Formats: sequence, structure tokens, C-alpha cells
Amino acid sequence: WSRTGGTGGAITLSDATAQQPTFTADTLAVNAGSVTYIFDLVVTDNNGASSLADSVTISVNSAIDTVAPTVSITGAPTSFTGSTSFDVTIAFSEDVTGFEATDINISGGTITTLSGSGSTYTASITTVGNGDLSLQVSAGAAVDVGNNGNEASETVTVSNDVTTKTAQQISDFTQNRNSNILNTMPDFGAFLTGNGGFSTKGFFLNLEDSSGVFSSAGLLTPYVSSQNFAGKTVVWYQLRAVHSEVNTSAANIAVGYIGTHRFVRPNLLIGGVLQADFATETDGSAGSSGSGKGFMIGPYIATEFKDTALRFEGMALWGRSANKVSPTGAYTDRYMTSRWLARTKLSGSFQRGLWTIQPYTALAYFSETQSAYTDSLANLIPPQTITLGEAKLGAEFSRSFTSQRGNPVALTLGAAAMTNFALTTNPGSQSFPFGAGIWRSQINLGLSTYTANGWTLSFEGFLDGLGVSNYMSYGGTLRAEIRF
Repeated sequence: WSRTGGTGGAITLSDATAQQPTFTADTLAVNAGSVTYIFDLVVTDNNGASSLADSVTISVNSAIDTVAPTVSITGAPTSFTGSTSFDVTIAFSEDVTGFEATDINISGGTITTLSGSGSTYTASITTVGNGDLSLQVSAGAAVDVGNNGNEASETVTVSNDVTTKTAQQISDFTQNRNSNILNTMPDFGAFLTGNGGFSTKGFFLNLEDSSGVFSSAGLLTPYVSSQNFAGKTVVWYQLRAVHSEVNTSAANIAVGYIGTHRFVRPNLLIGGVLQADFATETDGSAGSSGSGKGFMIGPYIATEFKDTALRFEGMALWGRSANKVSPTGAYTDRYMTSRWLARTKLSGSFQRGLWTIQPYTALAYFSETQSAYTDSLANLIPPQTITLGEAKLGAEFSRSFTSQRGNPVALTLGAAAMTNFALTTNPGSQSFPFGAGIWRSQINLGLSTYTANGWTLSFEGFLDGLGVSNYMSYGGTLRAEIRF
């Protein structure tokens, strides 16, 4: 035997004189085609005579691949918020060629880059922020060595939670703001006694008194009892600032009231009040923020039961607010709310030595409804109603004395326990820490002095959130008055 040709590589026969020698053929790749090996056989007899050459051709064929590659998409997050970017891995079951970014079907985003080769590729995705994101590699996007097109991948869907998170941010901001507003309520019943304490802050103008007296709601008011105000009209205002912290959120609010009432009888007054507030809130961990300006207006009433030191007051307010929310820090949207508030309070008063003690109980309910709107990413933010009820039990202790300079000074101490009820918030809200039935405590301290030249200077501070974790609220009021 002898090798005379063929397309195969060099080989070595096991025994060229054997009747059936063997050799090792080339190893061919899948779908590489075939190669040939041509041999001549010459037989020689015992007399030394040789036969004519007999040619033999041997063909070796490669394996044929008819299996389509499969492809998978991994590494996508379970959800995203608004417009963001992330990478996914696209893995084929074998090496392929011809795969491009345009071979990826995408909804709700764009392919910014595609890198890789062989069987593994990385795609960078940027979401548009409107709706969910879906990804799929098309069938036949790439081919393997056998020119088999790939099968289509499964569709990967990533949910856009910006609508949910925006609603949660609005709910948290509204609930915290309303809780802080409840901490600024005026004490209308204090007007009846002429020693409004420090629960009501502001200046009062007796419009019908020719002496022209401005007086505070503190213990040192020039009027001593409601008898002095029978048939009179009083104008007052109150300003207060509050700071609160809940988990990783920090909120600030400034609240102002201006009101007027008339003493229908010595023990009964009826009036109206306008409230305005400005609030801000930021969440450092979430990168979100919110702010809002609002107002409420409505009537109030206060009465003292005859021949007792028991007083009742009630108030009902209605209003609106204009707000801003930035759920991710990347953009800011505006929305409106309508709101209403109702509050009642029952209080008493008795003397123990030099101290006047005023126990009280109060009940409040706050409801605010956010209007639906379309955000900057064209997502519809649905409407929601946030409600907050608060029950409060407390007492204030007040005492008057004279300073070393001879100026009268009043000191007020207070403590209260409170709990919330009728809470309706967004199910995912995290920032409001008080569930129904959770009690917390609040303390306050006030000081007022009246100077010889007619000035009254007053300050009160409070601390809320005692007895609960991850929450603190505090605020203060500074006011001045002058007689002329």
C-alpha cells in the first residue's frame, strides 16, 4: 500500500504490507465538510511479478450540527424606579456570530451598548421611566458554526415602581405634615379665662377698647376674665415652627394662624380662623424630598359651663395645599390636595397652692385627599386619601412670680400622652411610625415676662415622641407684645 493523494493530512499506515492496514484520519470540526485519502495497492507474486496498481479512495466526513442555539437573559433587577441604568448578561448555549444590539427587542428602555463575543454578551440598558421594561432576544438573531439561527429567548419583564414609590412619598409627607400641624393647635378655651397659657400664641387686639391694648395669650394678659370682653371682638395670631425626624426622614414646618372672635356671652365666644403652613421633608436614604404650602379656614367656638371651671372648644377647618414631590431626586412634580380638620377639647382648672393646674383631653381628625396627576415621566399617579386621628390626654401647670428686677414672670409646664387612630396611609409607607393604639408622650415648657415699658416677651418649646423609637419632634414659639 502507498498514499498517492487526497485532501486529508499526512497519515502513517500501520503496516504497508498488511492486507488491511490502518491509519488515523484527521479530526474534523462539526460541519467542516469531508476529506479524502487515496491509496494504491500493488500485489507481487512469488515469482516477483507485480500487478497493476489498484486505487482506493477513503472519505472522512465531519459531524453535521442541526441544533439551534438557545439564549437566556440574566442580571436584570426585579424592579426599578423611574429612569435608571443597569446591565444584563445575554448567554447563548454555544458560540455564535452576527449578534447585534438591534437583535434585542426592548420596550420601556434603550440599549446603550452591547459588548462581548462567542457565547456571552453584556447589554447596558437605560429605562425611559414610563411603564415597565421588557427584553427579548429575537429568533435568528445570531448563528452558530452550523449556520443554525438561535431560538428566541424568554421575555424578561422588570417592573417600574415609580408610581408606587411616588404615592408612598406623598403619603409619608402628608402624614408627617398633618401630625406636626396637630402639634400647633391654638387653645381657644384659654381665651375664656383671660390667662390663655402658652398653648395659644399671639397678640390680641380689643377692637372696641379706646385704650388700644395689645395683649398676649399668656398668663399676664391685661384682661383678667371674660367679663372684660363681654360683647367685645378680639383679633389674634399665632406662629410656630416644628422640626421632626422619622427614621431617615427629616421634616420642618412653619404654621401660622390669624383669627378673630366675639364674646357672645361672658362664657361663650364664636370666631373664625385662617391657618397657613409651609412644610419640607427630605429622606437621605431614598434620595426623595417633598414640600408644600397650604391653608385652611373655618369657625371655632369655646364655652365655659356655668358655675364650673370646665371648658369646651371645637374647631372645623377646610382648605387646600399645593405641593412638590421628588421621589428619586432626578425630577420634581407638582400636585394638589384638599383637606379638612376637626378638633374638640375639654379642659378644667383648679388651684393647688401657688400652681394652677389645667387637665384636658382633646380629639382631632385630619383628612387630606391627593388629586391624580401625570408625572414628569408620563406615569399616572393615582389619587389617595390620607387620614389621621389623634387622642390626647394632658395637663398644664402654671405659676406666676416676680423677677429680681421687679418684672412679673409666668412659668408654664405641661405633659401629655397621645395615640393615633383611624390611620389611612399608603400600604407601602414607612416614615410614619405610629400605628393605631401606640402611645407616646409630649412635654412643653413656657416662660413669659412683662416689662415696665409695656413689652411682654414669651417663649415656649415642646418635645414630642417620648416612649417611641425612630421618631422625634420638637418646636418652639417666640412672641412679643406691647401695650399702647
